[in-house]
Amino acid sequence: MYYYMFGMDPDDPESCAADLAARGFGGVVLSAATESALEAARRHGLDVYLCFGAFSLRSDAVDGASLALDANGIPRKWFSSGCPNDTGLAEFRLEQVCRAAGKPGIRGIFVDGARFASPASPEGFDAFWTCFCPRCVRRAGDMGMDAGAMEKGVRALIRFMEHGEGALEQCLSGIAEWLRFRKRCVGEYFARFGTAVREVRPDLAAGAFVFAPSLWALVGQDAATVSRLDIVAPMIYRRYPHRQGPACLNHEWAALLGALTARSGISFEKARAAMRLLSDIPIGARSAAELLEEGFPPQALE
Repeated sequence: MYYYMFGMDPDDPESCAADLAARGFGGVVLSAATESALEAARRHGLDVYLCFGAFSLRSDAVDGASLALDANGIPRKWFSSGCPNDTGLAEFRLEQVCRAAGKPGIRGIFVDGARFASPASPEGFDAFWTCFCPRCVRRAGDMGMDAGAMEKGVRALIRFMEHGEGALEQCLSGIAEWLRFRKRCVGEYFARFGTAVREVRPDLAAGAFVFAPSLWALVGQDAATVSRLDIVAPMIYRRYPHRQGPACLNHEWAALLGALTARSGISFEKARAAMRLLSDIPIGARSAAELLEEGFPPQALE
């Protein structure tokens, strides 16, 4: 079994590296690899991997130009990130980390946030309804997909949530094209990421932190895409106790089911049953609040 730690003590990397090595850790994942951290890791035989956010917003971004737009045209930030189809933003972040990965002693690069917004986005559920910005509309057209039909499907599901208009299963089927668009965009990003990493050095590992498989359809990730990476680290948090938990199973499913039932008039049981159109994960909770509190049992993840 190979164990790694995300982050090191920036004030005392030497003691931190020594302690990790003594406890059987083989590597560390760092968002910023200082010379002192690299030297400490090398001295204690720890592999070093860099990590970055795929679409993290730039500090010098102008007037929200990189933000995603929801189905109502409202700019949305999610996971402190911008639109996944803002190629300028994506390339800036990728080039930034690839330059850093040229340092001696780096074993690989992990990308985080290579996806679209999820229901439990800390910035709010409405970030999930992205993205319909001009970049994404053009990209859909390039793919031979109908952005107008995707937006129509998303709006229909929003109306169901807000007013109980329509049938839930029909509305969920209506967002299938939108979810496929997300998957194709993320798949193309991962392909570009893998190529860029190996251009830095052929033996450099390309890895990613990804959602649990039961959530992949919601955010654009899938098995075929991530299987091309060297390292895949699924974030399988089945019962995350803190207030915010993007990627955490209890937070994501509770956010979606809570939104589906809060104003639509549909029962939790019916909404829960309709989730089979999105995932095969067994949900035994009787309310969104219970799901958030109790999470999923270990056997649900088998």
